[in-house]
Amino acid sequence: MPDIESLRQHMQKLAALTAVFSVDLGEGQFVFNPRWRKNQQVAININGCGDELYLHFTPSGCFIKGFAHESEMTPYKKSDHSIWPGVLDSVPAEFDSSIREPAFDPRATTFAIWRLASDSAWSTGVVDFPPGEYKDGSADLLLPITFTHTDFTEWLAENYETEVDKDIVRSVFDGQPFSDKQMLALNPSSPIHETRDAVRDTGYPIQSGG
Repeated sequence: MPDIESLRQHMQKLAALTAVFSVDLGEGQFVFNPRWRKNQQVAININGCGDELYLHFTPSGCFIKGFAHESEMTPYKKSDHSIWPGVLDSVPAEFDSSIREPAFDPRATTFAIWRLASDSAWSTGVVDFPPGEYKDGSADLLLPITFTHTDFTEWLAENYETEVDKDIVRSVFDGQPFSDKQMLALNPSSPIHETRDAVRDTGYPIQSGG
């Protein structure tokens, strides 16, 4: 897992690139809201198959919660819909609002990871996992965090069934401002002002003058 700021920037880049393609199709799988609350940002990954990942960045640090619908740890396999023991038991009080945030669907939780701004590493609760390799589903849902620009180029090409310029993706991964030329190269079918607005909504920098 990268540090908090590196993770925040990485998720914002995934959202900015996805935004270019999702102009035609509605909200993309990767979303980044740079103005969630005062001094707070949220990254979201919803795969459309019932799995959800939320990353809440606050002055206190970062709280990550995920829901893997195929996990044996899903609360919906219990009559009382309670979250699996240990998943949230040791979350610091600084993240209480993250746990309770209605927009994150608190009941739908199979894993949680957190890191206070003062911490040197990420933490999880002490959990007695069920048998099997899938466990809490975190390995699959957290995979995009490890994406290289090559990985994400391939993901975009497969997901949107189109050719994707790897050099443009690499430029964004390097933190270079998005240009109109690059946006049009990735998605020539959408009006550039709509594409630019979609990218701007993620907070990712856009090259002045296109």
